[in-house]
Amino acid sequence: FLFEDSRGWLWTGGGFDGTCFGFWDGESYTDLSKDYESTTGSGGGACWGLCEDQDGAVWLAARHVARWDGGTLEHIDLPHHHNHTIAAHPGGGVWHASGGSIGTWRDGTYESLEIPLASSVRKILPDRQGRVWFCLTATGQDAPVALLADGQSFLQVAASQVGFNYVNAMHEDREGALWFATWGGGVTRFDPAGPFVLDTADGLPSKQVARVAEDAHRRLWVQFSDPMVSNKEWPVGYLADDCFVALPDTEQYQTDLLVTGDGIWLTGKGGLCRWALDSLKPVDVVLGSETRRRYTGCLSRDSQGRLLLGYSDRPPEGVDTLVIACFDAGETQT
Repeated sequence: FLFEDSRGWLWTGGGFDGTCFGFWDGESYTDLSKDYESTTGSGGGACWGLCEDQDGAVWLAARHVARWDGGTLEHIDLPHHHNHTIAAHPGGGVWHASGGSIGTWRDGTYESLEIPLASSVRKILPDRQGRVWFCLTATGQDAPVALLADGQSFLQVAASQVGFNYVNAMHEDREGALWFATWGGGVTRFDPAGPFVLDTADGLPSKQVARVAEDAHRRLWVQFSDPMVSNKEWPVGYLADDCFVALPDTEQYQTDLLVTGDGIWLTGKGGLCRWALDSLKPVDVVLGSETRRRYTGCLSRDSQGRLLLGYSDRPPEGVDTLVIACFDAGETQT
């Protein structure tokens, strides 16, 4: 994860063997990983969520949940079934989910919501109407695969309405239509009357969809699972007239996707590239005096409109180094 808080600081969340957590304040990087380990009693687990609440505190969700108030890192003891995921709550505090439980944490109090779920919440995503979606891994066609919270009640969306029982991500397009990226069911446009499903029969090279995003031309871009997870490589592409159009030479870019005003940015083991004016352009990442195309990770944008790229570099001495690169509109890196 790369996340910019209200101060303009860049926060990082990651890790597999140990949780990576810290921030760059524009001058130096503060590593809170050891604080997280000592505070929670565990350093294991990847980051599943990173957000800022209305009080300016930054939250990390991994195997445990921690809250940084600007000076102290605090372990927040929340109901725990497996890994946690969190998102800022518009009313203050955070939404929280772990396993099949959902709740809110506000003003030092945790309120568990009485929503019996037999499946795990993978992500918590807000839409443009201020509602919150919970993406789930359902256990059957009648089980909920997504929950919609509008502040008053919850709407349960069954797997049969989405077309598959495992939701990776959700996207709300400019017309308000909801698209679900599923793990094994392709791409679905949600319709209460019945799902509109696009899968391999419509030209998708795989049904394992990781993320969807919309560009200024209202094209819906589709990226598939990372080859580190699936051991397969598929091209990135977009939907046109409900058919998939694959981009050539994009099989190496399956880690992250970001739509900006100047093109589509992709990362993966092929490095960093930008698709603009119907052409694919690899972008060199500079580290010190070296220019290399290396395995790149997550993408984000800061409040100045710069592209933020996070990746791990392993120099000859074999020590992993977290690198954050910023690119302005002219592709000048800092």
